[in-house]
Amino acid sequence: MSKSSKQAVLNNSVEMIREYYEKEHKHNKDRIKYGIIAMLIIPIVFLILLFVVNSSKVIFLVMWIASLFIISGYLIAIEYKDYNMSENLKDIIGNENLFFLIMVVVAYFVFLLIEIQPRYLYLIHPSIFILSAYGIEEVMKKIKLKK
Repeated sequence: MSKSSKQAVLNNSVEMIREYYEKEHKHNKDRIKYGIIAMLIIPIVFLILLFVVNSSKVIFLVMWIASLFIISGYLIAIEYKDYNMSENLKDIIGNENLFFLIMVVVAYFVFLLIEIQPRYLYLIHPSIFILSAYGIEEVMKKIKLKK
């Protein structure tokens, strides 16, 4: 597999993940919209039932408050899920060095199990160089911050 085809597969995978997250974000926005509509409709329903039915007013008040808590919890859960998805997407797309780190770790564990010959190491050397360049860049940033 050539380098360009590997990059194309990686880009395709990232694009599929991005499309999934965008679709889920759209669904979450719809769920939030329906939750807010429910927060507006349920009190009106309980208010109408309060005046129509000659029963204890405390029961309807408790049911109304409980429904608001339940819907609020639902909306918070949806927003939390959406926030976590957006943070995970940033981590996946924004961290290109993770691929090289995974490659080095996988190679290490594979080389623990099989006999090593120098020709097998040529594949992993570019990843080690790229990771070392990232490490040098981070060290230089920290040195500049101290000055």
